[in-house]
Amino acid sequence: MDFNTVVTNLSVLQTQQDLLASTRGVVATNLVEVYRALGGGWQIRAGRTADELIPQATKDEMRNRIKYWDGVLD
Repeated sequence: MDFNTVVTNLSVLQTQQDLLASTRGVVATNLVEVYRALGGGWQIRAGRTADELIPQATKDEMRNRIKYWDGVLD
């Protein structure tokens, strides 16, 4: 392998690594924007299921509006 091939390959590698780092940054930024669009407040709730995080008053209101939730949100 000659020197020009090595230099070209290293240059391509550097370009791809830069693109990967940039893409990872865009993914993180987009994830933050999704959280903000959904109203924020998204935190890990260790050991609790989603229905345990819903306040009882909200469950009652949902049950009154849509009978589908009967038995699901107890």
